[in-house]
Amino acid sequence: MITIGLLVLATILVFGKYIIERILEGNKTKKIVGFIIAILTATLMWGSYKIQGDERKELIAKIDSNTIDQRKNLIEQKQRDDVNEKNRTVLSSKIDSLQSHLNPFLTIAATKFPQLQSEAALTMLANDIEKQNNKISAMQYYSEVSKLGLNGKTNNYGYGMIETTPISEFIKPAITIEKDHVVCHCDPEAYKLYKAAIIKFPNFPFSYYFLSKCLYAHNDPDWRSYAIKSIGILKYTTMIDGHSKHHDEILKELNESVKN
Repeated sequence: MITIGLLVLATILVFGKYIIERILEGNKTKKIVGFIIAILTATLMWGSYKIQGDERKELIAKIDSNTIDQRKNLIEQKQRDDVNEKNRTVLSSKIDSLQSHLNPFLTIAATKFPQLQSEAALTMLANDIEKQNNKISAMQYYSEVSKLGLNGKTNNYGYGMIETTPISEFIKPAITIEKDHVVCHCDPEAYKLYKAAIIKFPNFPFSYYFLSKCLYAHNDPDWRSYAIKSIGILKYTTMIDGHSKHHDEILKELNESVKN
């Protein structure tokens, strides 16, 4: 469903581009008509995207792991010897209601995971959809910062070219580049700057990382909370295609640190 929706959106975008070109070429009447059609096209794009989002949420609500576990628990309760007939009837009704939500997806799950029994296949399908939803959320909130390295830059510019971003300029006084490695400062001014960067750019994971690293070096127990916050963001940014390699490296480093 989501793939089909994306294809529809792509078609609308191409059609919208064609309309805009006609607007620029035509006479006054054609321009007015073209402008109206362009507005309608934009409305269709928004509506299509919204419908996809609503369908995705509805799909996840119907087949998430909690729904599957709930049905399983109800079946186990029904099979208990100490359940009277009245309660058994109530449980059967609840099980049937949940089953009616899950039935349409059993065929999909069986097709996608033929090696598994229906219950396990359904759980795998729910997990797959949840992962896709997480990836979509990641792209929505962390797409831009995923491209940035420790220094707040994409580091993809050619030789001799200068790259700056609002984040790179903000954290610049608190870091030093030594042989292509970013070294964070741990003086009081740097602490203040990291905390200010967290407030100003809350989705940038490396401000939390720098502060965590400094606090750890000074045996401050608060280092862990900042490390966990950075991990929480990096789990999303590393899902996004084209993310900076620093995201993988720091996620691995922090995961090892919090284990100890």
